[in-house]
Amino acid sequence: LGKPNTPSTLNGSKNDFTAKNYTSQDWYDNLMFQPLKGFNLFDSVGSVGRYRGYAYAAISKRAVNLAKADCYIYKEFKSKQTEQKNHPFGKILKSKNAYGQSGKTLFYLTSANLDLYGESFWHVLFMNTAFGRIVTEIRLLPSKYVYPKMNAENTLVESYKYGNVTFSREEIIHFKYPNPDSNVCGIAPVSVFNFTLDIEYLQGRTSRAMFDNNANLEGLITTPNKIGGDNFSKLQEQWKEKYTGTDKSGSTLFLDNGMVYTRTQANPRELDYIQSRTAIRDEIFVILDVPKTVMNVTEDVNYSNSQSALRTFIENTIQPFAEVVIETPINNYFREFYGDRFLFKMEYEFKTDRKLQLETIDLYMRHKIIKKEVIAEQEGYSPEDVDNSENQILENADANTEAA
Repeated sequence: LGKPNTPSTLNGSKNDFTAKNYTSQDWYDNLMFQPLKGFNLFDSVGSVGRYRGYAYAAISKRAVNLAKADCYIYKEFKSKQTEQKNHPFGKILKSKNAYGQSGKTLFYLTSANLDLYGESFWHVLFMNTAFGRIVTEIRLLPSKYVYPKMNAENTLVESYKYGNVTFSREEIIHFKYPNPDSNVCGIAPVSVFNFTLDIEYLQGRTSRAMFDNNANLEGLITTPNKIGGDNFSKLQEQWKEKYTGTDKSGSTLFLDNGMVYTRTQANPRELDYIQSRTAIRDEIFVILDVPKTVMNVTEDVNYSNSQSALRTFIENTIQPFAEVVIETPINNYFREFYGDRFLFKMEYEFKTDRKLQLETIDLYMRHKIIKKEVIAEQEGYSPEDVDNSENQILENADANTEAA
């Protein structure tokens, strides 16, 4: 990690993280390198600044829900999976890296980078020991500044370039959305917006201009006499000084020299502004596959339907995304360096509707579908806590019936 134009070292300490070529401001300022010219694999470079507004709000919502997952590592043997609670990789995800980022933060940033750029990159720091490879830290490399270097045949990735630092393949976990046009680079969901984000941006500028300087045409001022160039400029400056700006909104208008103000009607485009904004918002949510209810955009919402919408969103959007785009590269890494028996999984727990749960337990008890002891164990009670007086009465009654 320390020297320019050389591969990073596998034996560096955490202090190497502050090496000049990795974090210095001069190096960072020069990071805006151009992608390879005429090589379309690497042309999809974007910027978070372009996606402010509805798009990034939806991207953030996706990232937050992905990061809610609990991560497990299993060892498979035949048809049985055993959780590996002490696996070094799992421990690293529960600790923080040199940036102070936990595993949850890593997954959030990974999801955001994938949605913005179609790719995300983890730099895995490790050391080789007599007992095998031990991961010591995981750092996310901002996708905007990472690009793969191909082999001589231009068929496979042999390393990754990050500014002046080159990483070997074994140091990088490369996440990417499957791309119909490339086996190397991913495709970003935001790349399919076409003019949607441009329209949202222009709508925002129009709205801001309207409030900043009353840019919308609300009326016409006519005068019986022609106004010369100098006088017109002077009148324009006076008008801006007296009436332009949000702090002067609603000021009384004074006209002289026979001037007349005529109110104009709003054109259909202005009247349709709110509907247009709503349509653009809904289109953004559809492309990013985020329901309006999850984004808290609904007129009729309660706890029940909001939880149902969130669960549907996680089951139909977040979990498939995690399985295909997140788990697969990590498991490929595992298979290559830890063996085929290890499996990384992201699992989600949903809040239980306690009222429905108690109603179900009551139904089971009344119809004797399940024993008290089983329910007590599920609720965290010991067998000694169970009141068996009713069961004893029933048993005595059954015994008396048989005796008779």
